[in-house]
Amino acid sequence: MNSTFSLEPAPQAGEAHAAGAPSTQLSRLTIDETADGLALGDEAAAAQPKRDPPLKSQVDTNALDTTTATSSPGGPAAGCGSGASAAARNPSVVVRSDSDARIAAILDAATRHGLPAEGIAELEQSLLDLNKEWSAKYDKMGAIMLQSKQESDRNIRQLEADRLALWHLVNLEVSQREFNARQAAIAAASAPPAPVLAAMSAENAAEMARLKRENDTLVKENAMMHEQHASSFDVYKMQKELIGRQSAAIADLEERLRFLKNKYDRLKTHAETKLDEASSENERLRMDAKRTAQHHDQDTIAIRMRMKKAELEVVELNQELQMKKKQNAELKDI
Repeated sequence: MNSTFSLEPAPQAGEAHAAGAPSTQLSRLTIDETADGLALGDEAAAAQPKRDPPLKSQVDTNALDTTTATSSPGGPAAGCGSGASAAARNPSVVVRSDSDARIAAILDAATRHGLPAEGIAELEQSLLDLNKEWSAKYDKMGAIMLQSKQESDRNIRQLEADRLALWHLVNLEVSQREFNARQAAIAAASAPPAPVLAAMSAENAAEMARLKRENDTLVKENAMMHEQHASSFDVYKMQKELIGRQSAAIADLEERLRFLKNKYDRLKTHAETKLDEASSENERLRMDAKRTAQHHDQDTIAIRMRMKKAELEVVELNQELQMKKKQNAELKDI
């Protein structure tokens, strides 16, 4: 009697073993699984037209506070990255430890049930290959998620630095406007009357010209700062959109990891079921072989007893034949 022992139904029957011993086949559980690469889009957003800088009365401090809360390293984006990194590392460690314990338990059960040494070796190799295959997939997925988290952390840190720079630029602009307003008010309040201005010396006129040139220079620098502020704001918006796309990519990776883990659990349950069925079949065959051996021994003893009885009958018949011959000889003599 032959039995098939496999993690998955084998396509062909194996070679038969010696008569009276159950044969065992092991076929590796093959999994056609490819990890799709996730391409993160990093194209820059279209350049937006520059805007005039807002006045101090138009600066919304609440908007700055909201931006700080959403772009800080401890905000939702960073939390999503750290959760993805933990999911990329911890499950593989737990799965490896559980797989090693499960393999040891299966091999121990196969040994206790009397599986042949060749079958145990093939079973162990099949389980180790399957464990290595899934460990490699978990490591690859963990590396992808860790790399994505690191890139997100770098972008978040850069965004925080840009936000702080933008905040300082806004404060500097507000302070500059307040200073210009105070200077204009002081100049208007302390301006001398027309007759006094006409009597000013050439030295005072030169000083006024120098101050006017410095004022023009400050006005130009202020305009440049406005342009830098608009450019920094465009960069901030672009990086905010990039962080949103990367957060969506991380969520997609987490969903794919959960799908792969569920598939692994289903395959592991299927393999355990097949192993239990094979163990039951092996135990049944072993009991059948034991009963057959007992019947053979009983039949052998019965045959020997019949042969012994037949031999005794032959001896008795020979003795009777000798007696008959002797009697015939005596009768002939008479």
